[in-house]
Amino acid sequence: MLLLSQTTIWWLLVEPSSVDVIRSHMQSLFFLYIYACNQQLMILTF
Repeated sequence: MLLLSQTTIWWLLVEPSSVDVIRSHMQSLFFLYIYACNQQLMILTF
């Protein structure tokens, strides 16, 4: 989780673009994080 927020902060500093780009980037990061959590849960379950 720490790495994720660091990457987001770095990206926001390096790429100060429009709000739409930032929003879509945050959404993709969020979905990737959810996907990773689901994968870990599956591994733990089986």
